[in-house]
Amino acid sequence: MPYKTCPKCSTRCGVRTHSCPQCHEILYNKEAKLLTKNKFRDKPIKLKKIFVAPKKIQWTELQPGDIIKVLNGTGPYQIINGERICMGYAGKFKVKELDDDGIYAYPVKASESGHCYIYMGKEVLSKWGTNLSPHKIRKVNNV
Repeated sequence: MPYKTCPKCSTRCGVRTHSCPQCHEILYNKEAKLLTKNKFRDKPIKLKKIFVAPKKIQWTELQPGDIIKVLNGTGPYQIINGERICMGYAGKFKVKELDDDGIYAYPVKASESGHCYIYMGKEVLSKWGTNLSPHKIRKVNNV
């Protein structure tokens, strides 16, 4: 069975282990991985893009111009034949303004157009039969 060894305490750990079970030393961190080696040369090469997880935020603290990511499968929905049909938005948006129950925004991509209202209020049943549920959002640093 493949394994890797902790550099701090020399404990054998599984290859997919994130941190050592003995000393809790971090063995692999996506955000800190800046360099990688090409299998055809010994010289390290610099990666062009580093994954940085979007930050959880309070939507009331957003400012006009902030970039947010709306998570897929969240927001208003209907239940038809026992199946949940999502009716909310998903993707990256630029905040235009806020009101009491949501965010006025528009898509970041130039290919997508339109103004949208991202509902962030309490979960309620609307008079049309739609379950108004708040979207889940994250703040994005870069586009």
